[in-house]
Amino acid sequence: RQSQYKIRQKTISYKEVSELTTLQDRGDKELIEKDLQQQIITITTNGTLTPLPSDYDLGDTVTVRIKTSLFTIDGAYRIYGVKTVISDTDEETIDITFNP
Repeated sequence: RQSQYKIRQKTISYKEVSELTTLQDRGDKELIEKDLQQQIITITTNGTLTPLPSDYDLGDTVTVRIKTSLFTIDGAYRIYGVKTVISDTDEETIDITFNP
């Protein structure tokens, strides 16, 4: 399953903290915030519509605004995946995966 679910990790530095309990409290707070459910969004678009695939890349932060009768998405999201499919009739579709 590791090939399906990417590991996302980062180093957090609290160089200004000298008390172990303060450091532990900050670490616990980070873990709680990261443990909250993440909203992952994948949209499918036509490859001929703007923005074009050449206008964005993995890691870019873009504004996503989608409003339907079921949900509203309006915010800045980071691109974590791009999958391009070209059909036998040369129609291009692009799946873009975002995460806040």
